[in-house]
Amino acid sequence: MKKLFSCLAAIMALFSISSCLQEERYPEEILVPSPAQVDCSESSFSLTSKVPSGSEKLVDACGFLVGTTKDLADAVTVEGTLNANTFAADLPSRKYGTTYYICSYVTNGHGSEIKSEVSTFEIGDLEDYVSFGKVSLVSYNPLTKLAEINIPVEILSVVNVTEVGVCYGADESLSIDGTHAEGVISEDGILSVPLEGFTDGTQYYLRPYVSENDYIAYGEAVSFVIPSVPIVLTYPAEDVTSDSALLSGEVQRGEGITERGFVWLSGQGVPTIDSYKVTVDGTVGKFTASLNDLEANEKYAYRAYVVNNQGVFYGDIINFTTIAGLPTLSATNITDVNETSATFSSKVTSQGGATVTEIGFYYSKQEDVNVETSMKVSDTFSTDNYTLSVNNLEVGTVYYVRAFARNSAGEGLNEVSSFKTVSTAPSVTTIGSSEITDSSALLSGEVIDDNGEEVTERGFVWLRGTGTPTTSNSKLRSDGTTGEYSSTLSALEPNQSYSFRAYAVNAKGTAYGETMTFRTEVALPEVVFVSCSDVTSSSAIVSGKVTSHGGETVSEVGFLYGTTSDLDSATSSKVTATYTGDSFSLTLTSLTRATEYYVQPFTKNSAGTAYGEVTSFTTLPELPVVTTSDVTDITDNSAVSGGVIVDDGGGDIIAKGVVWSRSKNPTVEDSFKTEDGNGVDSFTSYLTDLTPGRTYYVRAYATNLVGTSYGEELQFTVAGELQAIHLQAANCFIISSPEVCSFKTVKGNSSESVGIVSSAEVLWESYGTYETPVVGSLVSSVSVEGDLIVFEVPEPYHEGNAVIAAKDANGTILWSWHIWLTDQPEGHVYNNNAGTMMDRNLGATSATAGDVGALGLHYQWGRKDPFLGSSSISGNMEAKSTITWPSPVSSDSSTGTVDYVTSHPTTFVKSGSSPYDWHYSSRDNTLWQSDKTIYDPCPSGWRVPDGGGNGVWKTAGFASTSYDSSNEGINFSISSPYTTWYPASGYRSYTRGALSDVNLDGFYWSVTPDSYYAYLLYFFHDGNVHPTRSYGRAFGFSVRCLQVTN
Repeated sequence: MKKLFSCLAAIMALFSISSCLQEERYPEEILVPSPAQVDCSESSFSLTSKVPSGSEKLVDACGFLVGTTKDLADAVTVEGTLNANTFAADLPSRKYGTTYYICSYVTNGHGSEIKSEVSTFEIGDLEDYVSFGKVSLVSYNPLTKLAEINIPVEILSVVNVTEVGVCYGADESLSIDGTHAEGVISEDGILSVPLEGFTDGTQYYLRPYVSENDYIAYGEAVSFVIPSVPIVLTYPAEDVTSDSALLSGEVQRGEGITERGFVWLSGQGVPTIDSYKVTVDGTVGKFTASLNDLEANEKYAYRAYVVNNQGVFYGDIINFTTIAGLPTLSATNITDVNETSATFSSKVTSQGGATVTEIGFYYSKQEDVNVETSMKVSDTFSTDNYTLSVNNLEVGTVYYVRAFARNSAGEGLNEVSSFKTVSTAPSVTTIGSSEITDSSALLSGEVIDDNGEEVTERGFVWLRGTGTPTTSNSKLRSDGTTGEYSSTLSALEPNQSYSFRAYAVNAKGTAYGETMTFRTEVALPEVVFVSCSDVTSSSAIVSGKVTSHGGETVSEVGFLYGTTSDLDSATSSKVTATYTGDSFSLTLTSLTRATEYYVQPFTKNSAGTAYGEVTSFTTLPELPVVTTSDVTDITDNSAVSGGVIVDDGGGDIIAKGVVWSRSKNPTVEDSFKTEDGNGVDSFTSYLTDLTPGRTYYVRAYATNLVGTSYGEELQFTVAGELQAIHLQAANCFIISSPEVCSFKTVKGNSSESVGIVSSAEVLWESYGTYETPVVGSLVSSVSVEGDLIVFEVPEPYHEGNAVIAAKDANGTILWSWHIWLTDQPEGHVYNNNAGTMMDRNLGATSATAGDVGALGLHYQWGRKDPFLGSSSISGNMEAKSTITWPSPVSSDSSTGTVDYVTSHPTTFVKSGSSPYDWHYSSRDNTLWQSDKTIYDPCPSGWRVPDGGGNGVWKTAGFASTSYDSSNEGINFSISSPYTTWYPASGYRSYTRGALSDVNLDGFYWSVTPDSYYAYLLYFFHDGNVHPTRSYGRAFGFSVRCLQVTN
């Protein structure tokens, strides 16, 4: 569709509005706001304009001048409506195909008026606002010669339609002046027009039109041919009943018929092929069909139809109404049945097409429920569902019932249902109880009358205590129907009250006699033996349990006991106790050792004393009594002693001899011993492999089933002079067995004296675990003998670490030495001739992966004295020792010196700032060197290894590898043996001195400086290995010693 109209607009300059004038003005001097050029709506023929915002209060009147000449000589005035600063109006009249000239105006009410520029717009012809779609022939009736045409039409809303329709005829020259017919347009824009006067098989022309007053818009003329279609007739229905009808029709003419029949629907609509249909075989001619399952008294519309290749063709619509039928009902629901009444319910499922006036029920004792002779209950119909009750029925009687509903067609009935009224229960009485014991009673009752229904069950119901028992409680059944009966109630509890009553059951229900009570007699209690425990040579604890009180409170419990199995209260010993609970225990005392005893529990109540089973136990023997024989025949490596068995304790002596040790109180578990047979004979024992000059402690021992006892302890000294093992000068000594050792008071690895030594002491001892050692467990004694310090590692031997310090007369520590108690470390040969290293960390007691003893000690770089490591491979848990360690101190000019750390070997000197060295004044690279210094912490023959690019680990090819997270460390490949274990022993913090990163990292010092740091081996728990890393010297790291080769 072409554009309907266009608006040409140009914007005029807006005049300024002067307000708030200081001087008074005449009305005609008040400015009039200038209106904007007119906007023209293409969809509604409406006109709009506006004045500047805020100036609308100056407007008195506004509107538009509309004309058909540019000078507006024929213009008409159209008043506008002002809304805010906008005003509008509709075009007053219009002529299709005309150009209009328009301007807007504004006045101030005082003679001043201002106009906008003139705008133009053009209204097209009516055809510009109307379009027609394709013409469709909807239907054609060959009998009436009527056809119905549908045409889609689109009309713009600006058109005021006065008529719409179709011009038609036998030639193409069609107009409204010729044959035409008006139609209507539906909501969805379809023009429907009924046409008449056609001849079958003739070509016709159609031309749609729309008019608005004198203006007419035509569509294009189209041609069509009126088909020669079948003629179908519909005849009135016959044999109409309440639910069926016989339909008749006829096909008078038609070719190529593929289907015929009837279409129908309920009501008065227009049935089509899409409605219900019934087909009938055949083509031309009369035909009939029956409709069934119709609703009663319902109106139906139907018509005959036929289908061929031209479409569907129908006969006229005929209506019929089914006649009313009998009502129908649902099955009768029977409820609330008792002895003389019942309630009936039903539902009218169909009123039969006519109004139901009455509903109800017939009921009778006769199965056929004759409506003439049966009883009846009824009511006026008000709702489909209805319920009625009947009374005065006979007890226990079968009745038959059927519902009815009545309408104008008659009475509808449902199927017969039946029910039986409730009968009454039997008559029963309770007679009583007899023959009562502590666990049973004989109950009696009587069924007096079965009340017309056979008794199917009888007996007694009962419960313990007071109450009214029913069949939901315990019951005792008795055979028979009517008359007296008795039954024994058993498995009762003693001294208990019971309630009972007779009962009987028939089809009518359950009946009870009156409730009665009885009490069982008191019974003996019951008791069992539970256990015998804590048996000694003279006592035992026996336990029992009361399992039944016999219905009365137990007053006493206890045991009979003796050395024979035939226990009785007259001849046996007895222990008793007042009852406080079912479980009880008593102690038997003054028993004879190694003797079999028989014991029997008992308990007592008012009914008497009850006994449990007899059981037995045997007392234990006592420890033997043995004396130690004097020590004789003492040589420089042997001695003779022995012992006498004074008393075997009542049991066989299975071992005897003497034990000896360099510590007091030797035992068979941790000392040397002889094994001198068994039995009670005196014995002589020979002590061998003694150390000359050594003092020993000895005592005899004897063992029976109870255990081991010892004689008095004797002390003797082996002949000869005590020889101490002299140790080569070092800062660390490895001791692998109990020994007396000595070393000169010289600085480690040298012959330089430490000064005048007045005393020596053990500073600390540690197993390297979470166990705190007893003082003296690792080093039992230390003394100064001239220029020697003599110390003893006692028996039993313990692995671990200790530090011995030499002091001057003022108590100042002059030097200290590390005592390393472990098996002799092995040498591991590293690859590429890197050197032979120890198999373990310095201070470690093990080289085994995963062993806490493999962690060892920590050292600050350049210091000889160790600090404790962790007691766990899994975290930072400091090992226990015999002292409380002093708090770390910060490095300064006083504490950060070699003299200070020498005299304070247990103090960690921390450094929290660069260069992170405990040594305060300078980086003293001489403290540890490749040539072993006096501060080297390794034992004789070993030293701290070299590091950095030419160090041991770099040379040996240590590189990133797999980390063993189970054992927390790394097994590095070496030349001999094949691997060596390095644990992730963590470190001590340079800022706090505390343990850190155990099970995460391993750090191992070298002697090699790196500027103000020092090189080390470092590895992480992800397997990253750094053989040339360096860190600050205040850290406490592990040391792995290198074997000295020169």
